[in-house]
Amino acid sequence: MSKESSVQAFAERKKTLESGLSEEARQLLDEMLHRMEALTRENERLRKSALAATRSRSGMSTKLKDALYE
Repeated sequence: MSKESSVQAFAERKKTLESGLSEEARQLLDEMLHRMEALTRENERLRKSALAATRSRSGMSTKLKDALYE
């Protein structure tokens, strides 16, 4: 299950349960869903940053390896 579809799946489950919930419970689920969406976006951003940092680091180590082999 992809990140986006898992958030959507939780949103759909929330909608099906909403009719039997109190207003306080609905608000709590709304807050939790918004937080989940924000954390999913932040996680994606951090993954991209980590991947970019790894790429730049591996380029440097390749240069060092080449220099050592000469």
